[in-house]
This record gives sequence, structure tokens and C-alpha cells, in this order.
Amino acid sequence: MERNLKHKIEIIPSVASNISLFNLLYSKSWRKLKRDLFKEEGNKCWICGKEGVKLEAHEFWDFDYKTSTHKLIGIHHLCIHCHGVKHITYWLGVFKRKEREMSFGFITNLRKQFLKINNCSEEDLEEHIRESRIKKEKIDNLDIKVDFGEYDKFISRLRKKAIVEMMREMREK
Repeated sequence: MERNLKHKIEIIPSVASNISLFNLLYSKSWRKLKRDLFKEEGNKCWICGKEGVKLEAHEFWDFDYKTSTHKLIGIHHLCIHCHGVKHITYWLGVFKRKEREMSFGFITNLRKQFLKINNCSEEDLEEHIRESRIKKEKIDNLDIKVDFGEYDKFISRLRKKAIVEMMREMREK
């Protein structure tokens, strides 16, 4: 389905699954970044535009297959459903291990959000999930690098060394 979707599932390489600006910054720095984001974008979801709801900061990453680089390209506030869609393959995996009844409403809402934002069918969503899993398998077999882009300035040299070490350990598993 090579459609131009407004809302896509995020693909995170396994070796980078715990590497995020959120996990690397001290809480004071993260809170400042979020306050600045509210000033820039207002109090609404960056994808669906919903206002007056709890918003979560989401890191948008892109993968460059030529350089095997996982790059942070932006941070935006998302409502819980748009944020959940970004990680729907994670949630589907989590809820396969838990009781289905518990997850049904949550997953259903994520699916509805994807269909609504992208104006597409259930089949389109299923195809996008399949494609996302295939891309993830491909990426997981590469020796990747992480690039924090314009946000690199927020990370100390010591933390950068820790990232390299953590990724090396993950590859060896």
C-alpha cells in the first residue's frame, strides 16, 4: 500500500528501542522541552488537532537505509490515540500476552483513529501493519547508528558514550 498516509506506524530498531531523548534527558530538561513545544504548537494534537485532551510528547524518528541511520527528526504533542497508533505494533504484541478482553477497547480505538486520520479501510491498516513488521525485521538485521539531529545539543558526551555501549551490548544479544 504505498499510499501517502498522514498517520503512520513508527518503526523503531530493536537496538534503539530504549534510546530516546526522553530516556536520556534529565526530567528538568525534558519538561522545558515540552513547555517550549506547547508555546510553539499550542495545546492540541499535532496529528488530529484535538484540543483540551491530555497530550504526550512523541519523538518522530526516520530511518535512512543508505546510511543505516535512525534519526530524530522532530518532537510533537499527540493525543493518547494518535500516540498509541504510532506504537500499535508494540501494543498488539503486549496484548497478545495479556487477556484479550482487557485490550479490546484500547486497540479498537487505535484502529479507528488510524482509519479516520488516513481515510482508509481496515485492509489498508492491516497491510500497513504487515509492511511495518517487514521493515522492522529488515532494520533489525542492520548495524545501525543513532542521530539525534537538532536535539543532539541536549545530550552530554557521557550519555552519548553510554548510548554507543548500550547499542553494542544489544547487538551482541
